[in-house]
Amino acid sequence: MVLHDLIQQYGYIGLFIGTLLEGETIMLLAGFASQHGDLRFSGVVATGFFGSFLGDQLFFYIGRHFGPAIVRRRLSWQANADKVFGLIDRHQALLIVSFRFYYGLRSVTPFAIGAARVGRGRFLVLNAVGAMLWSTALAGLGYLLGRSFVMYFRNFRHYELDVLVILAFVGAVVWFTSLVVRRGRAARKLQSRRNNDGR
Repeated sequence: MVLHDLIQQYGYIGLFIGTLLEGETIMLLAGFASQHGDLRFSGVVATGFFGSFLGDQLFFYIGRHFGPAIVRRRLSWQANADKVFGLIDRHQALLIVSFRFYYGLRSVTPFAIGAARVGRGRFLVLNAVGAMLWSTALAGLGYLLGRSFVMYFRNFRHYELDVLVILAFVGAVVWFTSLVVRRGRAARKLQSRRNNDGR
């Protein structure tokens, strides 16, 4: 199944569901597809915006009510949550607008912001600004990547599946590596705390 067929089957609904969670890879792919005419660029940006905005609003409210308990149960989040709490104290507005671009902090940040009792209205406005910047930037990057491939490959249709597989593989490797590193750091930090408590 080539990229054109995947977009035809799932389209904006698949993009929306993907961006509710994290969605960097799917936003790049959607931007890539918009250059090729399978999706409209404005539709990709709008769908990415709403998916990201609504997803992080949900995570914010979950964090507001259950954040500390969730962070305590997930060792891989504890170290990152501590970083987020420190950033909230120093650069709250900047953090809310830009946290989608902080690799490794993206998942835990809306929970931590909610747990820190940041104002609902403040988060709503800044989250909307951040979601628009994020969706536009990633869709634009995907579009430019698509344009570059068109320039370098005359028979572009023959390379669509290869491009999709490469992007998905790179995204999976980066995600898995980040997960292993975060869990390792969290485990070492927890062990260090236990050693200090045992003294």
